[in-house]
Amino acid sequence: MSNRAQMTQMPEGIGPVWTIGRHEACTVRRIADSVSRMHAEVSYTAAEGWSVKDLGSTNGTVVKPKEGAPWKLAPGERYFIGEDDTIFFGPDASLRPRNLPWP
Repeated sequence: MSNRAQMTQMPEGIGPVWTIGRHEACTVRRIADSVSRMHAEVSYTAAEGWSVKDLGSTNGTVVKPKEGAPWKLAPGERYFIGEDDTIFFGPDASLRPRNLPWP
């Protein structure tokens, strides 16, 4: 993991929609070249839980352990954007470098 790496834990239930990307209007900004200006949208509702939707990013998105679009996430799942950024969802999410194995 490079020294540019950023990790963010998104707590459950604090707002309906976030955008992730380099653009100044994004809720969660990432400056890495591998992150698109408007990379992805994250939403949370009590009824549906977490979901992540790629906004047509150049380098795509990866969710572990599931892949698809849009992705429904369980608390504790992680989402990768760009080369070095990891975003964790929910109160059970643990911050860990992405080169460590997922439990």
